[in-house]
Amino acid sequence: MSIGVSFKAHRTSREAVVNFVREAIGRFRFFSPIVACSKKIDQEQPLQQSYIYKPASNAEEVKAWTEATLTIQRGNGRDLRQCLAQKAEEALPYVHPNGHEQYFHSFLICHEEENVYSFTTNLAHGFVDGRPVINFLRFVMDTIVSPNKDKKIQELEWGSEWKSLPEFPATLARRNLNLQLQSSNDNNNHDLVWEQGWQELKQKIEKIFDRKKLGEALKPTRHEPTGKGPVARVIHQISPGSLDSIKSELKNLGYSMAHLIQATHILTVLQRNRPLKPESYVTLDATMIDTTRFFPPEYPGPLTASSRTGFVPLIIEAKEIDWDASIRDQLISIMKSVNKQFKDYLRYPQLTLINTIGPTKPDVAPMHPHTCIISYIGVIDLKLPATILNETGDVALEITNFLPMHRHAGGFQRPCVEIR
Repeated sequence: MSIGVSFKAHRTSREAVVNFVREAIGRFRFFSPIVACSKKIDQEQPLQQSYIYKPASNAEEVKAWTEATLTIQRGNGRDLRQCLAQKAEEALPYVHPNGHEQYFHSFLICHEEENVYSFTTNLAHGFVDGRPVINFLRFVMDTIVSPNKDKKIQELEWGSEWKSLPEFPATLARRNLNLQLQSSNDNNNHDLVWEQGWQELKQKIEKIFDRKKLGEALKPTRHEPTGKGPVARVIHQISPGSLDSIKSELKNLGYSMAHLIQATHILTVLQRNRPLKPESYVTLDATMIDTTRFFPPEYPGPLTASSRTGFVPLIIEAKEIDWDASIRDQLISIMKSVNKQFKDYLRYPQLTLINTIGPTKPDVAPMHPHTCIISYIGVIDLKLPATILNETGDVALEITNFLPMHRHAGGFQRPCVEIR
């Protein structure tokens, strides 16, 4: 993931801007040490990948790390889009000259025009998303404008910065919830009433959430791709007859299987924590729902979208559910709430980050080539205003462009949003 800004620094020499950016990155490591983490891979379970941080011994070590982490380049006529596209194609980890690998790399591009720069950063999705990156960019801009506002690198208590790490382990381990949904035209199954289908789906998902031992936690497995489409590991199967009855009922109600699986997940979590207080709720920070009908049929440009998936934050309160109702009615109630929240979310004027995701590598099973990821990163102007003032109230820095971008193979780079 790469996010960058172009800016013009007033009354600040090029040498000073370079030094201030280095200073900002060094200070940032103290408050966010994870940017200097390396990765440890479990040899027995290769997908169990954890970030490991080694505290710095002194300020000189941090300055050397900063020198290697920030790359200074000339613009050579490239605009921000071209610079960011090139940086986004660089695969992580970034290898320092000393051989150290890390998942954070920044670039300062000095353009031919006087006092004009582009600053971009390339990070791993495993430990960061759009909002903290924008906070980091603002931190760098503020350091350029007011370099003496905070403690300098040599004044910080290096060796204790590990206390700023999250209290929980920083890990890339993923847990998969994959249900293989099979359909059938077998007439012998059509006498199954759809109520049994609802019940069966709920029982399958309950089993996944009711693991009794830590060792039974779901872990993804790596498979060699044998064809197009996502590679999935089968956890449980729903009988074809039950699935057909569910699909038929959902079609009549106007919902999708994605709605139903999310609703079943929510209902299971709430039921497993009863009795509940009235203010109890479930949040889903990355909720995946088909968004095709919320978008026009054609994407601006050469790409035509045939199917899209959105990731949005949702919250379901326990008081929304009638606990005396049938499972069917409870699930329908949750699906209705999820669908309404999703529609409302898409109306937000602050919706700023929209990515079109394509295949990753030719030898890896890709996501759907027209998948759409929506990430709410707040109102950009609140973090990165067009102008930043110094202590005397004068304009010290102008932000002329802002551009997030995602790295995917094939040379395809479509900016999520561009502000000029």
